[in-house]
Amino acid sequence: MALLGLAGAIYAQPLTTVTGVRIYEHHSSSMNNGADFGASANGSKSAYDFVNRKYVYSYDSATMGAYTGGQQANIDLVEHNGPFGNGQKFGFTSGVSSIWGGDIKGNSSTYWMLAPQSFNYSTATNASQIFAAFNISAASMSVYEVEANKVYLGRVRNSNLYVAMRVTNVKNASGMSGTQDAYFDFDYKYAQYIPTTGIEDIAAKAALTISPNPATDQVMLSNTTQETLSARIVTLCGQSVGVFTVEKEARRIVDLSAMSKGIYFITCTLKDGSSYTQKLIRN
Repeated sequence: MALLGLAGAIYAQPLTTVTGVRIYEHHSSSMNNGADFGASANGSKSAYDFVNRKYVYSYDSATMGAYTGGQQANIDLVEHNGPFGNGQKFGFTSGVSSIWGGDIKGNSSTYWMLAPQSFNYSTATNASQIFAAFNISAASMSVYEVEANKVYLGRVRNSNLYVAMRVTNVKNASGMSGTQDAYFDFDYKYAQYIPTTGIEDIAAKAALTISPNPATDQVMLSNTTQETLSARIVTLCGQSVGVFTVEKEARRIVDLSAMSKGIYFITCTLKDGSSYTQKLIRN
């Protein structure tokens, strides 16, 4: 995917994929030596750390209570609600579990949202695609009901680490006893999204303005420079939907009516090879 070169304004780090993660409700039989569901508790696979890519305990198993040493700082996702509350809906949070009142909680700095329909998990290849699809105003610490075959996007600990999580299976317990489990399975992709700056990038950024943005059926590309430049529009999946030339100090109207609603990238490239990529939203 040739969205950005070395002189680009965004370092699009390739996504790394992790598969086969399962988050349990901490009373599940599989984590409690086969005991009946609800008979005992083990938080060893009930929370996850996306920075170190490993399971962490969802609560202080030594005291069966809330952490006192700040360990929850490493919890980006922890079981939420589940068979003991909220109509047996199993969800996740980086905040405080509504049922356990502070004993099970996360770092309160990782935010999640349901991925927009325009985001394709299977073809996502770099961090800029997750960044473009992530909308902090639509995100929260909690997902009250996690659903199979859905994709969730996360921004980890208010940093530049972004995650796309695809849920593959959800299992709820059928009651409060018997040898059974409650869990959900997921795969995920992650990478850092790192904006960069430089003299060439700043020039490329100023070279092309687009309006309106968000747009509907048309968008105007305005070239502010003394040279002809090119502009390429691509989808979140990296598929090119148009390459346009804009003459020096000129404007060009681009028809968007054949494009689906969603998020796109538009990259301006100057003759010296420097480029700048902006997000374009079609409503």
